[in-house]
Amino acid sequence: MTTAKRAAPTRRAQELRQALLSAVWRQWAELGGAAAVPGKNHTRCIIDPEALILVTLWLANDEPRLIDVATSWAVLNSDFVSIQRIKNVARSYPEPVYERLRGFARIIAEAGAEARWKPLYAEATQTLAHRDNKMRAVRVDLTRPTATWLRLRGMFGLGIRPDVIVFLMRKDDPGEYIDSGAIAEAIGYSRPAVKRVLDALVEAGGLSIAPGRDAGYAIGWSSLFTILGPNPEQLPPWRYCHQTFALVTDFLSGTTTQTVDVRTSFIERVEVRRMIQRHGGYLVANRLFSPHEFPQIDEVEPFLHRIESMLDNDF
Repeated sequence: MTTAKRAAPTRRAQELRQALLSAVWRQWAELGGAAAVPGKNHTRCIIDPEALILVTLWLANDEPRLIDVATSWAVLNSDFVSIQRIKNVARSYPEPVYERLRGFARIIAEAGAEARWKPLYAEATQTLAHRDNKMRAVRVDLTRPTATWLRLRGMFGLGIRPDVIVFLMRKDDPGEYIDSGAIAEAIGYSRPAVKRVLDALVEAGGLSIAPGRDAGYAIGWSSLFTILGPNPEQLPPWRYCHQTFALVTDFLSGTTTQTVDVRTSFIERVEVRRMIQRHGGYLVANRLFSPHEFPQIDEVEPFLHRIESMLDNDF
């Protein structure tokens, strides 16, 4: 293998990391974080607050300024963050993230006097290194379309209900019926808990249900679809931020545990298949791959190119 070929995976990893970093900075700027983002670059999807915090914690060593912004933002806005959900989805991220989440939770609990965060850390937990000499965020503007998820939490409170609604409202086709398991996987809760909420919303007239043993649920045929205005289809789409961030951090963590010399094309193909098996269901739902080509994916370059393009153009 030539030197040029060995260097390619490292270069690709660097490009992917930069695309991830740019997307994260854009999303923090949208939510009120102090971030210098060029005017033409803006977030184009519904922002997932828990996923944004977790991917920021993963990036902490490379970009400590992100932690300064995230802690400042969370002190002011932690009432929009679900503790249960952040615990659930943190399991999908590389191991260091959960430990950093403990230190992050301690900062918020102590600086923001938010008792909800206390179960996430122990007495001996060290706070995450950060600068708190000035505020680096403001209260989130809930009228921003990308903050729709937080706006619904402001209306309905924290819990599964607003998370179900925002997913069904802004997935690719709000009129398409989807089963409770797929909804639970998309938003990061257990299926029984999500199904209870779905059935309650159906009973209240907020959702439609398709008959059958594996009932599907849809919001596009109900009055709840217009809760945020007469043209909800103009709101940004759902882009599976959590699943995308988890996949990218998984891949990039792998690139730091192997030397370039051992990253043969075979190893890369195996790695891509592993990532698809672990994270891949959302790739078809997000229309990144068609159902026909999805089972055949085994080349790292086109796979990562599509992920990078999605980060650049949709996040």
